[in-house]
Amino acid sequence: MPAHPMDGKPAPEWTLKTWIQDGPLTVESLRGKPALIEFFSIVCAGCVHRSVPHSIELVEQYAPRGMQFVGINTVFESPDAQTVDNVRAFVEERKLPYPVALDDADETLARYLGLGTPTHILIDAQGIIFRNIFGSMAGPQQRLDYGIEELLS
Repeated sequence: MPAHPMDGKPAPEWTLKTWIQDGPLTVESLRGKPALIEFFSIVCAGCVHRSVPHSIELVEQYAPRGMQFVGINTVFESPDAQTVDNVRAFVEERKLPYPVALDDADETLARYLGLGTPTHILIDAQGIIFRNIFGSMAGPQQRLDYGIEELLS
């Protein structure tokens, strides 16, 4: 698969104002350890049923080895349904074990040239984008797993 245009470039800083859980975090505050940024949507079936549960498994597997995780809920798919209260309820119901922010205007996803949800951005310890992975099926999940292993090796 060809590289994403953002691969190898510094991770853009975000200006996320609404943190549902933990935070606020900045890209700069993540430096020193690799990180996975997950752009998801609570109205995206692939996110709800595959991507988010897989990310929870990844936290259990890789957080003890130093991997950091941040979830960013995007609102472009259905802004009226993705209120702060609805996202907070989703985070609490699913017991997401990582900080979660609301990308109120989808500016952050656009800065990372994300194609939609779910999008996973792997960032190395120096703040450089290692890999941008779109999708929730087996292929993207496998690339995500391999990417994390590469970053931690």
